[in-house]
Amino acid sequence: MFVEWVSYHWVFWFSAIVAAPVALAGVFLIPSPQIAETTASLEPTAAKWRSLDLIGISILTGMNVSAYSFFAWLTRLDSCHNLIHLRCYIRFH
Repeated sequence: MFVEWVSYHWVFWFSAIVAAPVALAGVFLIPSPQIAETTASLEPTAAKWRSLDLIGISILTGMNVSAYSFFAWLTRLDSCHNLIHLRCYIRFH
């Protein structure tokens, strides 16, 4: 609803205003990463690959590709030419 009342310039400014304090707080609140200690004699690079969450990465990548594909498909179907206007799609179909 926010994007319906303001121009796209203010949407970007609002995002920047919210993101700046969050990023600054993250610098101070997020602890520095520690390399996981393993019982096996692994090199640090191998330990990083072993601790990588491949299932989570696959799910997030799939969701992003699906969302992008949906909105790209949606903008080709209607005449609104806006990325996220589901109401235009519903109105014209």
